[in-house]
Amino acid sequence: MEVLAGTLMLSRSTVAIGALFNMIVIYNVVHGNFAYDGGVHVVSGEILILSGFLFTPYTK
Repeated sequence: MEVLAGTLMLSRSTVAIGALFNMIVIYNVVHGNFAYDGGVHVVSGEILILSGFLFTPYTK
């Protein structure tokens, strides 16, 4: 799912869809990492924030 979202973000016309899809998928990953304390919750949190940063120009 992450690869599909990343592929969608490569094209300028599908950046908004890919970033939104990535935020949905990574949100679940971040919560799982916090629950199991895997040590990678910081990295997945950063990916979530960066996806939000890419999505903000497409919001009203």
